[in-house]
Amino acid sequence: MEKILEMLQTLLEEQKEQKAFREEMREFQGGMREFQEEMREFQEEMREFQGEMHEFQGEMREFQGEMREFRNEANERFETLEKLVIQNSEKLDNNRNYVNKKINFIEHKQLQLEQRIFELESRYERQ
Repeated sequence: MEKILEMLQTLLEEQKEQKAFREEMREFQGGMREFQEEMREFQEEMREFQGEMHEFQGEMREFQGEMREFRNEANERFETLEKLVIQNSEKLDNNRNYVNKKINFIEHKQLQLEQRIFELESRYERQ
C-alpha cells in the first residue's frame, strides 16, 4: 500500500510538473505569438519604409535629372552670352578702328583746310 501511495504521490507530482510545464508552454506560446505579431508589425513597417524609400529615390532621380537639365541650360546660356560678348567686343573693336580712321581722315582734311586757308590768306595779303 505504501508503494501505491508513493506511486500515487509520484504520479501527482508528475501531473503537477506536467501542469506547470503546460502552463509555462502556454505562457511561452503566448509570448511567441506576441513576438510574431510584433515581427509582423515590424515587417509591415519595414515594407512601408521601403516603399517610402523607393518613392524618395525616384524623386531624387527626378531631381537629379532636373538639376542636370538646369546645368545644361545654364551652360548653354553662358556659352551664348560668351559668344555675344566676343561678338560685341569684335564690333566695338571694328567701330573703334572705323572711328579712329574717320578721326584721322577728318584731322587730315582739317589740316588741309587750314593750310589752304593759310595759303589763301597769304595770297590775299600780298595783293
